[in-house]
Amino acid sequence: NLSEEVEEFFRLHSKSKKEKDEFMEDCRRKFFLDFTARFQRNGWLELSFLKIGGEMAASLLNFKYQERVYVYNSGFDPAFSSYSAGIALIGQSIKAAIEEGYRKYDFLRGDEGYKYKFGARDYPVYRIRILSPE
Repeated sequence: NLSEEVEEFFRLHSKSKKEKDEFMEDCRRKFFLDFTARFQRNGWLELSFLKIGGEMAASLLNFKYQERVYVYNSGFDPAFSSYSAGIALIGQSIKAAIEEGYRKYDFLRGDEGYKYKFGARDYPVYRIRILSPE
């Protein structure tokens, strides 16, 4: 049941950090529920969980499109920090992506240290604004 799994993602996401808890307002929860359903219908959604001792320890929300896996967001229960549950889940996701033939694993924007431990490299992101002649 996707809506139940997304709710579990919300729970783990909110437990991860205070900032993530504050981020997940009602309007964002609705947005997540809407786009995950749409992405699942299109075959683009990867929503993964890691259990430790029967308890949900980490979650990972990715998109798979063409030859890339895009890491959109994640969450973990700090009670399992000593197991590095989130890192273990990302490692499994990378392994699965390789086995499935994906060519790129994109952590998207942000300079969180764990990304570089997996070999991430920075790429510039540009914003282009085109103004019409007046």
